Amino acid sequence: QQQQQQQQQQQQTSPLSQQQQQKQLEELVAAFKEMDSNNDEKISKSELLEFFKSVGVDDLPDALWERSDVDQDGFISWTEFVDAQQQQSQPTNQLSQREREEAAFHSIDADKDGKVSKSELGDFFKSSTGEEMTDEFWDESDLDNDGFLSWEEFASDVNSKEEQKQEPRDEL
Repeated sequence: QQQQQQQQQQQQTSPLSQQQQQKQLEELVAAFKEMDSNNDEKISKSELLEFFKSVGVDDLPDALWERSDVDQDGFISWTEFVDAQQQQSQPTNQLSQREREEAAFHSIDADKDGKVSKSELGDFFKSSTGEEMTDEFWDESDLDNDGFLSWEEFASDVNSKEEQKQEPRDEL
């Protein structure tokens, strides 16, 4: 009887699983086609950058490109695209935490000099929160007090603020 129940469960979940797999494949095909703007069945770095810009990310994280263009021919083939998606533990088209941080850093770095000025961070803060950035926030972020945030300072600041959010707060 237990075997019969297991077989029935497998029969009930198999079509759903196949439907989910079919849907995932359709989503992968659609994403690939959207990125492959010239329809040559491969994605160039410029096509991927244009796709990122269309979804609000100004720069392509180098780590994402390097991980995806396995044969280093300057293009992401369908096979490389699928392999890259399968390697990610996140859902399709999700970036790793570091890749999101890199994309945010490059997006905030308006003059593309590889560092974020107080003005650039202030502009970003105002546009994303609607509020002015405080001097205290800047002082906590600019660890070496050089008037700019390096990538290391930015990543350290983002990670420390994430840890503060996750710490349990004592209730009175």
